[in-house]
Amino acid sequence: MWVAALKIAVQSVADLNVCLAGLFGNALSLRVFAGAARMRRLSSSLYLSAISVSDCVVLLSYVLLDWLKKGLPLWPGRHSIRWIDTSGVCESFLFTSYTFRFVSIWLIVLFTIER
Repeated sequence: MWVAALKIAVQSVADLNVCLAGLFGNALSLRVFAGAARMRRLSSSLYLSAISVSDCVVLLSYVLLDWLKKGLPLWPGRHSIRWIDTSGVCESFLFTSYTFRFVSIWLIVLFTIER
């Protein structure tokens, strides 16, 4: 019993850390690839910038949403967000998540072909 509770608590903290670290890393790489004028001229920078944006959308629409549903109630105050489970909202987040996962994969394929 306590092992399952510990697993959920660790996953709650780990999901939030993965999401925050991923958003920070993708924002940093987007800043590097799209920020410098010299880098913007390279086609590979365009692909890598698009991958960063796509991965940020996946982190926000899948990992953060999952944390809000499962991890947030475990934090002090036992908050819960009920609008996530309403009709249409869950489906649109799921559609967005799957779409941008496939976009990331195909951007990597295109980047590999172009190189």
